[in-house]
Amino acid sequence: VLAKPSSIDSLQNALTTATGKQRSKVLSELTWSLRDFDLKRALYYSLENYALVEKLKLDSEKPQVYNYVGIIYRNMGNYAQATDFYHKALVKAQELKLTKQEAYAYNNIGEILMLQNDTENAKKRIQKAIQIFQALQNKRGEAYGYLRLGEVYKQQKNYQLALKAFFKVEEIRSKMPDKHGVKVAWHRVGTVYGRQGEYQKALKYINQALAYSSVTDDIRGVNSLRNSKAEIYLKLGKYTEAIELAKLSLKEASELNAKPLMYRSAQVLHLSFAGLGDYHKANY
Repeated sequence: VLAKPSSIDSLQNALTTATGKQRSKVLSELTWSLRDFDLKRALYYSLENYALVEKLKLDSEKPQVYNYVGIIYRNMGNYAQATDFYHKALVKAQELKLTKQEAYAYNNIGEILMLQNDTENAKKRIQKAIQIFQALQNKRGEAYGYLRLGEVYKQQKNYQLALKAFFKVEEIRSKMPDKHGVKVAWHRVGTVYGRQGEYQKALKYINQALAYSSVTDDIRGVNSLRNSKAEIYLKLGKYTEAIELAKLSLKEASELNAKPLMYRSAQVLHLSFAGLGDYHKANY
């Protein structure tokens, strides 16, 4: 079992005495801290928080709480539930004129549309989010927007625009106090180079992101990187290396219950074993 970030212990301690709005705040922080680490517990806390803000009518907290529940469902691969909560967040944020949460909801809805291959509508929502974040001069949000926009362009095979968006994320996040967000930009840049067949460049950026990452607080991110690296090895015909990474990723993603990640790992394993001519394992 993987070790958990130390901040989670102190948040759980705070939860034992917290009530009302303060409890909601702690539950939100727990949900966010666990979103890439322990999805089962993240979902438990996010749904407790959802029940709490409804019961106590904590209107100003609702959009963020809804967005967070949506994020956990997204990470679990339950896109229908994620969409439902993102829409609730959008409606409530607009009603209360909570512009930042409205922008996050647009960005989140855009990502789900992209995951469902509706790239044109995805782009519209994400560009709307970016406009709002820019008007608010919210750099953190703007970087999220460009991250999602780059993913849409990547899906549309518009690799030049995808790279431009991801390098914009790198530029914004490298100026922030917490530089760890930069690794996500490097990961995405690496995957675009991989798609373009520039495998050495791809590995350079993916390895750079891995060097910045830690399994102790981002199991999802680390295993997503391992999958990306395994996919590059697969393209290079390095099947044994691909299998090693994908097996590790599958094991940890299963503990996390992150179905989209598990599916990617299983796919790499299938193709790698087939590449080695081991059809028995390829089809197991």
